[in-house]
Amino acid sequence: MQTQLIERHVVGVPWLQRDRDGTEPEQHPIHSFPFSIGRVESADLQIDDARVSREHAVILREGKTYRVRDLHSTNGTLLNGQRVQDAELTDGDILVIADVEFTFYTERSGSSYSTATEVMGPGTGTTDEQQARDVVRTVRRLQQSLTHRAIDVHFRPVVDLTTHRIFGHEALRSAGDDPDFHCEQLVLASANRIAGRLYQLARLVAVEEAARFGLGDNLFLPVEAAEVGSDALVDSLARLARLAPNRQRLIIAIQENVVCDIPYFQTLCLGLRDLGIRTAYYGFAGNRAQIAEKSAIAPNFLLLAPSLTVGIHRHADRQRQVQAIARACQETGCQPIATGLQTDDDARVCREMGCRYGQGGVFGPVARADVLAHKAADSHFEMPSHR
Repeated sequence: MQTQLIERHVVGVPWLQRDRDGTEPEQHPIHSFPFSIGRVESADLQIDDARVSREHAVILREGKTYRVRDLHSTNGTLLNGQRVQDAELTDGDILVIADVEFTFYTERSGSSYSTATEVMGPGTGTTDEQQARDVVRTVRRLQQSLTHRAIDVHFRPVVDLTTHRIFGHEALRSAGDDPDFHCEQLVLASANRIAGRLYQLARLVAVEEAARFGLGDNLFLPVEAAEVGSDALVDSLARLARLAPNRQRLIIAIQENVVCDIPYFQTLCLGLRDLGIRTAYYGFAGNRAQIAEKSAIAPNFLLLAPSLTVGIHRHADRQRQVQAIARACQETGCQPIATGLQTDDDARVCREMGCRYGQGGVFGPVARADVLAHKAADSHFEMPSHR
């Protein structure tokens, strides 16, 4: 089978798109409001499916805003994986009526890309065609992940290097054994709506899993570079703060090389502070001066890049660099965290150089919340002997 991209233009009105395997997507333009969806023949969009109620849902327009409203259906209406009664619709949202899935597009989308699948003879595919097929398959799988909340989150412990007790956990979205993970990373690296919603859902699942399995310590939640600069990021973190059992334990981790002292970051930091959420910058491999430059937007924690800490017990120059960073952190009121620690010697030296906290393989593998809950029964790690 060979998948090709076909550009389709739908302008002037919003529409619902239903993708079907092996056939061209169905597009249902929404010419007037309210736009009814259901099994009854009089519905604007009739869905012949027993799980769909006769009058299932309706799409409304309020000024420039679109909304979906469930009409007390039997099997419910899902928006981006969450059951809703009345919710705002935005471009690219995944709407599921019972178990029938649509993507909502606004008239501002201008054009969309759909797929057509046809049988091709062996050896006729090109590299570009293969890449196109991989991208389409990956985007589709990501949409399914959003719809069904199929997000697998693992956690990496952050440990107090003096007491060896758990200080917190860093949440990581796991790829498992997915052979398409590289293609997925390429898709997510672009600033697109699917990526943004997937990152938001991963953070929500991490908060839920940590609460469910009693990881009551500090929770580091990553923000990807592609999200930075978006107003949606601020809104999503505000919603997350309202949902979290203890927002004071949330720490938003932002990639250090995208942080700069501009009004956006000042507003972001002030907003998070007002919400009671702390901040961390990760991947730092700079010097004392670079920390001073960001004093106006200094984080609560600074995660050092593994390039500084791996094998540090054998490198006096890196020891001096980490010590200088730790002193600069102290002056700005943030805590340095040594990452990538693989041996107890590296952990010991980082502690001596001024890092109170650390993380890495020396404290055990990345694991699911239920696994870590058992290991953290007494919140204590025994440092292994270095060989």
